Amino acid sequence: MKITKSKLAEIVKEIVQEEKAEYEKFFRAMLKKHGVSSPAELSDEEKKKFFNQVDAEYKAKHEGNAFGAAVTAAKEKGEDEFEVGGKTYKVESVVNEDANMNKKVKQLLDKNLKELTKGKPNHQFAVMHILMGALSDANFHSEAKQVAKLFPKAKYEGDPMAAKDVEEYYHYELGPDVANICKWDGKDIVMAMGFYISMTIGRPLGQKVETLVESVNEARLGKVAMLKDVEAGRTSSVEGVKISKDLAFEMRMFLQRPMLSRSRTGIAIDNSQMKEAIPMLAKVGIHKRLSSGVKKEFAELLKKYK
Repeated sequence: MKITKSKLAEIVKEIVQEEKAEYEKFFRAMLKKHGVSSPAELSDEEKKKFFNQVDAEYKAKHEGNAFGAAVTAAKEKGEDEFEVGGKTYKVESVVNEDANMNKKVKQLLDKNLKELTKGKPNHQFAVMHILMGALSDANFHSEAKQVAKLFPKAKYEGDPMAAKDVEEYYHYELGPDVANICKWDGKDIVMAMGFYISMTIGRPLGQKVETLVESVNEARLGKVAMLKDVEAGRTSSVEGVKISKDLAFEMRMFLQRPMLSRSRTGIAIDNSQMKEAIPMLAKVGIHKRLSSGVKKEFAELLKKYK
C-alpha cells in the first residue's frame, strides 16, 4: 500500500519524540556531570557555561549541522576557508559548479525531512534512499547500488510495519524529484546530494558520496564514446551489436542533439545496453533522420532487437 503524506507525518512525529527523549537523557546526564538536578541551581555565569557546553557536546554528535553553519558563515564573510572539528576546509570544495542546483535540492530535502534530526540514523536512512532513488531514476543503476555501503549508520527506527512504505516514499517520490531538479544528470545528482550531506550530516560522508562522480563519469561516456570507437575503426560493434561506421556516425549525431542529449529519454538511451537502445531510438524518431544509405541497416537491427 502506498504511504500517504499524513501517515508519513505521523511516523516521523513518533521518530522525533524518540529523538527528543534521547536529548532529554543527554541533558540529564550533563546535569549530573555538573552535580546538580536543575540549571536553576547554577549561578548566571555557571548557567552560561553549562548551556554552551551542552550545545557544543550535543552538536559534536551531529557534525553536519556544525559543518553547514561554518560553510554558511564563511560564505557570508567572503572567506575562502573555514574550520570544523580541528580540520580546515575550502569553501569551494563543498560548492559545485551549479550552486543554484545545490540550493534547490537542499530546499527540497529541508522541507521534506525537516522533522528528522540531521545526521541521526533515520535521517541517514532517508537520505540514502533518496540518493538511490535519484540515481535509479536517471538510469545510473550500478551507481545506485553502491550507495548503501556509504551509509553504515542509516537505519529506520520507526514503526516496523511502515518501514517498506517509508522507504518507497523516499526512493520513488523524493528521489525522482531530486533527479528532476538535476535534469537526470548523474554527476549533478551526486554533487548536489554530496553538498546537502556535507551540510547536514558531515563533510566526510559528503566526500564519500562525491566519489561516485568518477563512476558516473565513466557511465556518462555511454553510447557516444562507443560509437566514436566504431567510426574510428577501433571496433565494429557496440556492446555486442554490430554497426557500420556510417550508421555509427549518424546515430552519434542524433544522440548528441542538445534537445535529446540532456533529456531524460536521451540519458536513458545513453545508459542502456545497445540492444535495448535500438527500439528506444526508434521511438524518438531516429529512422526519420537517417540517410537512405543506413536506413535498411537500422531497420534490420530494429527487427532483431525489438
